[in-house]
Amino acid sequence: MIDPRELRIGNYIYWNIPKKNGVFHKVEAILESTLHTIPISLGKHKDYDPIPITEELLIKAGFNQEIKIGNAREYRVYSFDFIVYNTSTGWWVFGWHLDQDIKGFHHLQNIVFDLSGKELNP
Repeated sequence: MIDPRELRIGNYIYWNIPKKNGVFHKVEAILESTLHTIPISLGKHKDYDPIPITEELLIKAGFNQEIKIGNAREYRVYSFDFIVYNTSTGWWVFGWHLDQDIKGFHHLQNIVFDLSGKELNP
C-alpha cells in the first residue's frame, strides 16, 4: 500500500492485482483516494504498491553503472546527476549520505524531480 501523500502525477507504481503483476502504472490524476493511471486503472491508493528499486531498473532509468573494487570486494556504483547509489554504502545526494534507504521508485522519482525538475522514467 502507498500513502497517497507520497505520490504526484508522473509517478510509476504497481497495481497489485494478479493480472497486472509487474506492469508499471503511471499516475495521471489523484482524486481524493482514487488514482487514475495509464494503463487505465481506477483503484484506491491501498490497491497500489511501490515498484522496488533494482539495479536493472536504475540502468533503464538512465543511471550510469561503474564496477569498483574496494577492501578486496567488488561493488557497483549507479549515478544520475547528483544522486548516487553505491551497493556497498547506500544512497548519496550531492555527496551527502542518506540515512534512510529509498525503497520505492516513486520516492526516487520525487527526489530527482524536487531537486532538479527532471522526470525519471523507468
